[in-house]
Amino acid sequence: QRMSTAYFPGNKITMLPESFIHYFSLDQGKVCPAVSLYVEISAQGELLDQLPETKIELVPIETNLRLDDLEESVNEESLMDPAAGLPYQKELSILWNLAKFLHSKRQEQREKNGLRVEQLGISDTNALARDFNFHISADQSVVEIEPRLRGSILDSIVAECMILCNRIWGQQLAEHGLPALFRTQKGWGPQRTRMQTTPGPHEGLGLDFYAWCTSPLRRYSDLLNQWQLIALVRNGVTAKMVAPFSPKDATLMGIAADFENVYQHYGEHQDRIEKYWCLRWLSQQGLPKLIHARHLKEGMSRLEPIPLHLPIPELANQARMARAKIEVMDIDLLQLTAAARLVEIESPPDLGEPAASNEIAMGSSE
Repeated sequence: QRMSTAYFPGNKITMLPESFIHYFSLDQGKVCPAVSLYVEISAQGELLDQLPETKIELVPIETNLRLDDLEESVNEESLMDPAAGLPYQKELSILWNLAKFLHSKRQEQREKNGLRVEQLGISDTNALARDFNFHISADQSVVEIEPRLRGSILDSIVAECMILCNRIWGQQLAEHGLPALFRTQKGWGPQRTRMQTTPGPHEGLGLDFYAWCTSPLRRYSDLLNQWQLIALVRNGVTAKMVAPFSPKDATLMGIAADFENVYQHYGEHQDRIEKYWCLRWLSQQGLPKLIHARHLKEGMSRLEPIPLHLPIPELANQARMARAKIEVMDIDLLQLTAAARLVEIESPPDLGEPAASNEIAMGSSE
């Protein structure tokens, strides 16, 4: 069974039928059924100690604010400028303060966990970009790859609010003894981040509880967790007796393992498809092609302008993030490989490393 939407450059294969997605998508002008979370915040954007409330309701969608339309115009200066004319400017300003408040609280816990504190906002401009938009022409003859801004004010608001929802809903399920698909991260090693049916901390995010709940149209884990939440909202303390999955349910344990396996395979397949289009982009630049790369480890490097990793053995003894000019000489689209050689090693001052990857349940256009 398809347990997640599968993404690839220029398109996606949805987990659910399009008609189902259309009915539940929060599109402007519609009245949509939704599981909603209500919290109280101060005028300064601080989360108050009032009990959060979860409701099942019909929500009128007045407006959709699109990242592509507003991301570049929303910044600290424009939020403070009455003449900026931003839509929902007052509300966005409060939400930005909330995002900063939530982020700072999580960083306090990360520090207690022995992890470094992460900065909120756009990372070092010298660091490698991590997110990219792929644009492929209808006849697939032209490939454009451009970095996507990560850490903008709007991006941070969405991320922190989703983390808040997933934390509170995970805690509500845990405190009422309802099993769910919890996302945990503890310690180090290849299996340190995993799905499990009992609650546990997510040290990387600085949270005691975390369960993916906010994207039920694109991930089966979120859909299942919302089924459990709906049972909790409707039945309260008796929810364990009527919820779709009861404690120690063997079926749920199997679903957790299946979901993790499918999600990993989808990610690997997406990586291969992105690598193909990166090689196509390189090919259309004309070979041989001079381009800059950064050394990651043991001779594996990443090209600066696109998310393509290539082995450059001559860089094996260089420091992490060392910058080099390389020449790509040949490309094999069947094997998904490229032959490259080192031209020169450069030493720019204090180049930043890629920002640490948070497990943020980002929304989608579904």
